[in-house]
Amino acid sequence: MNELHDLIINYQKTHSLTRKSLIQKIGYNNVNKGLRLLDEFIKKPNNTDFKLKLSQQLNIPMNILDKVVNKQLSHMPKEAKVLDFVPYIQITWLKGPSLLMGESQLSHLYRIEIPKDLSKPTFDQVCDLYKQHQLNKFAEILNVPKTLGHYPQFVEAIEKSIKDEVYVSYALGNGFTYHKSRKGNYSFNLHCELIYDNGQRSVNTAGG
Repeated sequence: MNELHDLIINYQKTHSLTRKSLIQKIGYNNVNKGLRLLDEFIKKPNNTDFKLKLSQQLNIPMNILDKVVNKQLSHMPKEAKVLDFVPYIQITWLKGPSLLMGESQLSHLYRIEIPKDLSKPTFDQVCDLYKQHQLNKFAEILNVPKTLGHYPQFVEAIEKSIKDEVYVSYALGNGFTYHKSRKGNYSFNLHCELIYDNGQRSVNTAGG
């Protein structure tokens, strides 16, 4: 019994979706490619990137998806259980997340995927991804333009709000951790200064 397969089928029925419309909802314009990835994932759910798309685009809570994925993996040979690692940026919350928001909603604010065309991004490129994400989400409420050149102004507005004890948003980033590999992660502060290398030693400046 494949509970992951049942979960997808039940979702289709509940939302009156064909396989084609389902894969388009997940975000694939190339339907044949999307269906191939879906079928591969149902049989061998070790594609982390595809799992994240399912959770975000179909609004399926990650804890529910993880439960059926892990059960499917438990029935597979050991060598097939290794999940593909996809580099990502994990935002540090300025304030604690609201318990009223679902896990799938939080993931859009909490995690930034590294684009596939940036196979080996420099720290500057990673910082720009973080900066642009934060500007897109919060620049408007701080009355700052969304362009990268205005990020210093954006930071000034954040720091002034903190100093004046003016509430902006619990989800506003206070820095981030760049998960480059399973064992390699680098933490940056709000100014995009590298502060921890693999969580083992403190450093003072960003590197490439």
